[in-house]
Amino acid sequence: MAVEDGNAQQEPAPSEQRPGMDDEGDLLEISDTRTFLIFRDGSCLYALDALCVQMLAEAQQPVWVPSSNKQLLGVVHLHGQFIPMFNLPRVLGFEAEQFQGPGEMLESRLIVLEIDGRRLAFNARTVLELVEVSESAIQPMSGGLTDPSPLAERGLLAGYFEEAAGVVTVIDARKLLSALKAGEAA
Repeated sequence: MAVEDGNAQQEPAPSEQRPGMDDEGDLLEISDTRTFLIFRDGSCLYALDALCVQMLAEAQQPVWVPSSNKQLLGVVHLHGQFIPMFNLPRVLGFEAEQFQGPGEMLESRLIVLEIDGRRLAFNARTVLELVEVSESAIQPMSGGLTDPSPLAERGLLAGYFEEAAGVVTVIDARKLLSALKAGEAA
């Protein structure tokens, strides 16, 4: 407790951290980078904010369930939970692609997202890497990249950035989830 001009003032407990400060009360360095998971589907590179990616798993054949949502392939069972699995190319507005055979399914990976407590999964042909990207390197979709998919028109793309592998389109996972819940995606 600090005493100033005869008035007692309560000092914050050592375990109470102030936002933007470390344990010693020094200012924390604020990073302007975000981490993305980059994956390829077809000839396109996509990125999802790594904070939304719950896990990567071996691809598995979904169990079909009746649904009016044409993007829903079925559900997969992971760690005691059934997670809806969506057809990524169809969700992105491209002609629906099917895996040709077991070998192709084995080469792909299941990307499980968790957004606002809801989980969903996609198969991605190739998961490339996690990368850190500066906020200033992410360009808005109106910044010159023309995306032919309906995602751009509905605002489901957060922008794009360039990597050694090519131009990477950032998918806004929250808006995508909202569109899937509403049955609006492609």
